[in-house]
Amino acid sequence: MKNAHRILYKSVRNGTLFCVVIATVEDGRLTVHKVDFQEWDYNRRDGIVETSYGFDGENTLKLYNFMQASTASDFIKKLKLEFGFRTDRNTFIGNLMKFCEKNNIKNKFNVWY
Repeated sequence: MKNAHRILYKSVRNGTLFCVVIATVEDGRLTVHKVDFQEWDYNRRDGIVETSYGFDGENTLKLYNFMQASTASDFIKKLKLEFGFRTDRNTFIGNLMKFCEKNNIKNKFNVWY
């Protein structure tokens, strides 16, 4: 599987970048990375907060096969369609995590404040 990345969500508030969610496949591993640039969703603090959900090669392949993807780029597009089409960034991540838990697809969660 070749490398690919795509911005899944990008929100702007008052003319300033507020949040971005990016999916990346690199060396056969998926990472979903979210960056909140301003007041962040749950704690109402100011400042940059980054979160990531990293999947190792085995778990990326499980998810890739569930999505019946043909390429890394197709995989990312199918993730967005399946878990986040016409939703917001938090719903996308929540839907993806619920699916992974139900199907025993493991990921590593990290957060930086």
